[in-house]
Amino acid sequence: MTTEPVRDKRCPLCGGSLREELATLPFVVKGSVVVVKGVAAEVCADCGEAFLGGKDVDAVTALLQDAVNHHVELTVVPFPGETPVPS
Repeated sequence: MTTEPVRDKRCPLCGGSLREELATLPFVVKGSVVVVKGVAAEVCADCGEAFLGGKDVDAVTALLQDAVNHHVELTVVPFPGETPVPS
């Protein structure tokens, strides 16, 4: 994990600097609370919003669907596999 800005990318929400991190992302889906840990993301240093790449969005969506299918009320799941921080 690094705290250095990524090629001076800017947050589309607030204009803050984006940095590569492993993020912890909370979701509420159909009454289930799911927290996904260890997701490679670009996170805004100012507002804290996390932005994911396409493959990671697909993987998180699958994790959320699985949690909802199992009727969980609260679950914390690790992101699958060894996820390197994007470069």
